[in-house]
Amino acid sequence: MATFYCALDGATFAPCASHHSAAGLSDGGHSFRVKAVDLAGNESATPSVSWTIDTTAPLTAISSVTPAGSLVSSTSMSLSFSSPESNATFVCSLDGAAATACTSPHSYSGLAQGAHSFIVRARDTLGNTDPAGASYSWSVDTIAPSTQAILASSLTASSAVITWTSNEPSTTQVRYGSGGVLSKSTSENMQLTTSHSITLTGLTAFTVYTYQVVSHDAAGNTGQSGSNLVFRTTR
Repeated sequence: MATFYCALDGATFAPCASHHSAAGLSDGGHSFRVKAVDLAGNESATPSVSWTIDTTAPLTAISSVTPAGSLVSSTSMSLSFSSPESNATFVCSLDGAAATACTSPHSYSGLAQGAHSFIVRARDTLGNTDPAGASYSWSVDTIAPSTQAILASSLTASSAVITWTSNEPSTTQVRYGSGGVLSKSTSENMQLTTSHSITLTGLTAFTVYTYQVVSHDAAGNTGQSGSNLVFRTTR
């Protein structure tokens, strides 16, 4: 009849029974040894087994997005991501849809106007999955602002005031010139507004000028009038 002795992780051998269990083990490498001793004190060989416990989920990071920015004028988006664990795989979700396997970079096309959200989670070879993941949110706007109520007023021999409105906040600029050629342009006022006004100065008296108003929204979409608007300075 033999008695068994067990040792976990290099500890001293202690009496144990078959189907020996160990609970509360920490992450990392572990080893287990066992030997049998008969009534005469003879010891068996000491077989051992080693294993690694990993209950820690890998981290996830988004490294780049193209195009960048929280407001873009593109219906496509490409996102690159990574994890410190070299063997990690990933699952991705767009706009709350069910997560599916994905690789970096991951791209979307044909996105609808409006807000979008993306989340990616790393998963290690044991199935531990980053519970928080990495996320990115943005909005798509491909619709140019419209310009209306365009008016040239306060005309003098050397100046004119150009005013208009837009259906969304946008920048303010005027292109203009004589002889039907838009050879000049004002500096673009980058303040986003729906009411626009620019005073043109240094004009030639009693001359017909052609002009065009231009507005860029926050996403960079360009709204502009026709290029055949005209006014005449006074004598």
